[in-house]
Amino acid sequence: MTQSPFLLSRADAEDALALSDIGRETFTEKFGHLYTPENLEAFLSEFHSPEWYAHALSERDVAIWVIRNGDGPLAGYGVAGPNTLPVEDPGSLDGEVKRIYVRGGHQGQGLGSRLHRAMLAWLEGRGHDPLYVGVYSDNDGAQKLYRRFGFEKCGEYTFLVGAHEDHEFIFRREGRAGPKIVTELTNESAAASLDVIRAAFGQEDEADLVSRLRADDDMLFEAVAIEGGQVAGHVALSRLPLETLNGEIMAASLAPVSVRPDAQSKGLGMILCEAALSWWQGQGAGVTVVLGHPAYYPRFGFSAAAARAHLQSPFAEVGDAFMLSDPNGQLTGISGAKLHYAPAFGI
Repeated sequence: MTQSPFLLSRADAEDALALSDIGRETFTEKFGHLYTPENLEAFLSEFHSPEWYAHALSERDVAIWVIRNGDGPLAGYGVAGPNTLPVEDPGSLDGEVKRIYVRGGHQGQGLGSRLHRAMLAWLEGRGHDPLYVGVYSDNDGAQKLYRRFGFEKCGEYTFLVGAHEDHEFIFRREGRAGPKIVTELTNESAAASLDVIRAAFGQEDEADLVSRLRADDDMLFEAVAIEGGQVAGHVALSRLPLETLNGEIMAASLAPVSVRPDAQSKGLGMILCEAALSWWQGQGAGVTVVLGHPAYYPRFGFSAAAARAHLQSPFAEVGDAFMLSDPNGQLTGISGAKLHYAPAFGI
């Protein structure tokens, strides 16, 4: 399968100018006709400047995702963080989907949904509940998207674009709507995740792997998907140092990814993978290796060709199932890196 040109990743400080460009372009493209040139420019200068995005990227409580389209301009972006909308009975854990835009030429390809899933996973993983989003009252397409993800209208407010007053709706999603991604595992959810892994793979090997990774303190990240009050899925990232001629690079192994059989085909695996990979890149890292289905993982930026170019594969005769994701280009100019899997893998 050809690797998708659209890669979802967390933005970093170097993206401030590109975010300003896409922010100004997409807002103007969608709403520019509603305002005078003076009001539009006043709004764009204040809320879509490189300085605004640089500040947002420096905030620990705010996260920005981008859809990269190869080496071209960004195809889309989203912003999430603590709620700032004027809601009734605000709480300290309220979260907000602040912005979500896709360039006109890339709409209709599911990119908005990918951004939305990543933001919801991040917000809920940080314990934000309920979640809010503000939307222009005449933006029926956005309202349809939010309803599809469990949001419902709960209020209205006035949004200023320069001196122009927009009529906006506030949509709210309770934590119980849809699957919830939890990154703080309790003893109960950790035990339940092992049952899910056994059911997903029909054997003990993968559950034993997770148990040993936990015991050896080699786990970098874990998350579970909660649906209907029960653990329905699990994802793990473990330590995977890469030995290169330039020194050691800490990578991650994405394994295993598990969804309970009766909860499959609902997108839980995708949500879990995006939550894990977004967290890893948010740590300033990003290099990740997976041994999995070559028709599934390229949508997250994994590439068998990249693995062949940069890594020594410890697996014989797996073809394109051995894949690498390097969203920050940490392996640029490096070839033949040696992988040191955690002892639990027995590699």
